[in-house]
Amino acid sequence: MYKAFLVDKNILAKDPHFVQGCASCHKGDEKPLTREGAHKGLAPRPSDNLAVCGTCHGDIAKTYGKALHYTTAGQSHGVAPRFSTPEFKVFQEKVFEKSCRSCHASCGDCHVQRPVISGVNTGLIKGHAFVKRDEGKTCALCHGGRVYPEFTGEYGGTPDVHYQKGMICLDCHKKTDLHGDGSPYASRKEIRENLRVRAVIRSAASRTKRHAPPMRHTRTSFLAQPVIPEGPIATARTAMPAQERRRSPICPRTKSPQSANRHDPPSHTHNP
Repeated sequence: MYKAFLVDKNILAKDPHFVQGCASCHKGDEKPLTREGAHKGLAPRPSDNLAVCGTCHGDIAKTYGKALHYTTAGQSHGVAPRFSTPEFKVFQEKVFEKSCRSCHASCGDCHVQRPVISGVNTGLIKGHAFVKRDEGKTCALCHGGRVYPEFTGEYGGTPDVHYQKGMICLDCHKKTDLHGDGSPYASRKEIRENLRVRAVIRSAASRTKRHAPPMRHTRTSFLAQPVIPEGPIATARTAMPAQERRRSPICPRTKSPQSANRHDPPSHTHNP
């Protein structure tokens, strides 16, 4: 078990997170040679402050600050109907903030160290490497009371069919669901409803685009908006009455009387 708390020296030169040294995130003092001196002012969980990760990952940190995994608003909203208004206020101040609120997940709880559950710390995910995902060491600890063990069949039941097919949490719950989209939600049901509405809008837009009549560039439509030359000619033309403009040789798209006579067939007049 103790090995889970050791930093793998092999990743120090490979992972860009270590370029600026340990103190860039964990604070402390890198100069002293004693543990006590080096750990003075140490931040053991630097990602509890989103601004630390936001230095490099600003967009993600900004949206995650409103995500349910960080705000734990879903837990608060879920128990609200059980209380009267005065009771809920007391619950928020004296119970939720001191107990339930501790379950919020920082960036490091998913990407560096396994979440601490009820004071039990099981160490780093992979030698302090920054991992994209490892559901068995992250999701499973926070959702291990019922959800994850039932999903995997650890309680003795039949594993979920998705798990049997090799699927795990993030195959369905995408990172956008976890990092958030910048909007505050009261529960996961609101997120699902928002996603459903977006899907309906995208589907309607796709159908409209697919069934829209194609644009055809005919000679009539092309000539409907003639290109007017710039300069003195354009000024002279726009100053003419509309009827004169149609007959004027100034317009590059209108036949002059002379050219019309060259191409028109001879007229047949009847001489009595």
